[in-house]
Amino acid sequence: MPIARHSLGVATDSAGAIYTIGGDEETVFQLSTVEVYVPGTSTWSEVAPLPTGRDDLAAAFGSDGRIYAIGGDITSGPISSVDAYSPVTNSWTTAMSLLTPRDRLAVVTGSDGRIYSIGGHNTSGVLSDVLAYDPGTNTWISRAPMPTPRYWLAAATDSTGHIYAIGGESDTGAALKAVEMYDPSTNTWAARAPMPTARWGLAAVTGRDGRIYAIGGKTSSGPTNVVEAYDPTTDTWTTVAPMPTARFYLAAALGSDNRIYAIGGTSNGSTPLDTVEAYTTP
Repeated sequence: MPIARHSLGVATDSAGAIYTIGGDEETVFQLSTVEVYVPGTSTWSEVAPLPTGRDDLAAAFGSDGRIYAIGGDITSGPISSVDAYSPVTNSWTTAMSLLTPRDRLAVVTGSDGRIYSIGGHNTSGVLSDVLAYDPGTNTWISRAPMPTPRYWLAAATDSTGHIYAIGGESDTGAALKAVEMYDPSTNTWAARAPMPTARWGLAAVTGRDGRIYAIGGKTSSGPTNVVEAYDPTTDTWTTVAPMPTARFYLAAALGSDNRIYAIGGTSNGSTPLDTVEAYTTP
């Protein structure tokens, strides 16, 4: 990645290009930089910057073809801002803000076309609430909260449209292995098999094989390069090849070449990485 950073957002557009959004650079916090990686050519380029530089945000590709940068942190604290990027016009517009400010959240697009904001943190503490955004109406609504409040978690959607909240940090500072599944059609949560490795500051991606990959993060012992794959059909976890680089506060995405990309992060909590490592699923 041209600019080393951690605590960034990432999203893949309809063409399979991967956008890295905001984050922290070693001397400049709350970056507005947006860079796009094209797996087919293995090239990076810079596109229009975020209107509001921020870190600890999340991002998702919407059903309307735009990329959404959601929440995050600025100098004064967590924000509710939502900005939408059009790859067609290379421009950002302001979307409806979150109902309440938050950072260190997880965001995922559901099979119903809505974008879900899950957990996070703000001045009230660690959150369990879930908000759903409809790009067609530019509105947010509250949904059933997660059973386990947490932040620095990861989330992913399986092939049937179920959404999984994975790991994270509890309100007591403990690394979590909890996995909870949300069904948008019934607005209900259910516990699923926990991750073998409790961690926070991790990333998660659904691979071409239908499994959800939980990547890196921080355990009670420090940064980890552990990668564990969850099979939604059997509710089981398997340990797969580790990342070459142990790190947390990273981002991850599935590219147009069907490889999973682990992007940026930090190994010590402050110095950002420009490291990009790719994993080919079975």
